[in-house]
Amino acid sequence: MTDLGNETRATFKGKTEGSSSQDYLKDDDYFMALAGLAAMRSKDPNNKVGACIIDSDQNVVSIGYVDVCHAIISAKANVADLKTCTIYINAYPCVECAKAIVQSGIKKVVYLQHGQKKRKETAPGKIFKAYTPSNRKITVNLEG
Repeated sequence: MTDLGNETRATFKGKTEGSSSQDYLKDDDYFMALAGLAAMRSKDPNNKVGACIIDSDQNVVSIGYVDVCHAIISAKANVADLKTCTIYINAYPCVECAKAIVQSGIKKVVYLQHGQKKRKETAPGKIFKAYTPSNRKITVNLEG
């Protein structure tokens, strides 16, 4: 941590394993990592699910996690128009969240598969895409 008077700033030193460049994260890896970090905020030990919503310019517009409500519902509550957005989820969405996603008009859902069998694509499944990480491990060290 760097002390800047009243401001404290964390120094991030990222390390990725399995990529050609140690300091570069592909977009999908970055947004999925944000969903994973959000999931770590959940106080529910059985449901560590996080979501990251990005717009068509690849700007993060919202992040949510399972706590009182579902991660997707939590994340989308902060965004007015989701029709051009993509959501990254670190697990396949539950039925309630899948309904909320389809009804919201989100154009694409990227979910982490966790070694499960490939899911059959259903009608709303046309917008669902399984994510395969290009980096197997991403480490964030918050100590300078």
